[in-house]
Amino acid sequence: MEEKYENLLFKILAGIFGFSGLLIIIKTLLSYPKEQAVGESFVAKEFIFPTPIYTFHFKPITLLVIFGFLWWSLGLEGFKKEIEKFPKWIKKLIFIFLATSTFVFAYETLHNFLLWMSFYTIYQGDLDLLTHQINPDTMPKPVNFNFISKMFSMFLAGSLYGIYFFHKLLKE
Repeated sequence: MEEKYENLLFKILAGIFGFSGLLIIIKTLLSYPKEQAVGESFVAKEFIFPTPIYTFHFKPITLLVIFGFLWWSLGLEGFKKEIEKFPKWIKKLIFIFLATSTFVFAYETLHNFLLWMSFYTIYQGDLDLLTHQINPDTMPKPVNFNFISKMFSMFLAGSLYGIYFFHKLLKE
């Protein structure tokens, strides 16, 4: 019976963090309807949370990444009983897909971080304003490095947690 309440708690928390992430996306996009680079609005402003001990400052992208990861990991844990019922071959396919995703997002995270640091070394200035446009024919706008690097990092962390989760299921 205790596991039932644990799964329900994880589902509720996943819903709260997922909804919070969605609210951040909506508020940020409505606050900055026009941007010069993709993701620029997610690094242009900060949310401030004063507490008696310390005042916390978060860029929307930082909160979105934290809430996105919590939504994913708590959601997996919350739906564990349902996922356990999947046939073993489907769980193995999901594991392989997550392993491939981990490889891709690890490469993209490292690649973007190195480009971001290289651009900063060459051009200096505010790290939050650095953008990159690989091919103007296929990408109408450049992409903000801070935004895309944090997004890829979230996808990498989610893939790694997914591997851990499905590895545990396949061992049982």
